[in-house]
Amino acid sequence: AKAVIKDICKQLDQDKVVWDRQKYIENPPLCQGDGPINDFRNFFRQFYAGEEFDKYREKVAEQRNISR
Repeated sequence: AKAVIKDICKQLDQDKVVWDRQKYIENPPLCQGDGPINDFRNFFRQFYAGEEFDKYREKVAEQRNISR
């Protein structure tokens, strides 16, 4: 069990390097290996309408310190 926990901690440390450098891109290009993410986005987009979606998008941008 200790070896598994040690390996998980190592993987998290490696992933943190990537997570710390992530940037929000409003409409990022997708590649074939991204799987069904576009279907996922389109499905959930139906729950945000007009002004409500714009407010949500601005809130996310503000939280991530993104200027438009």
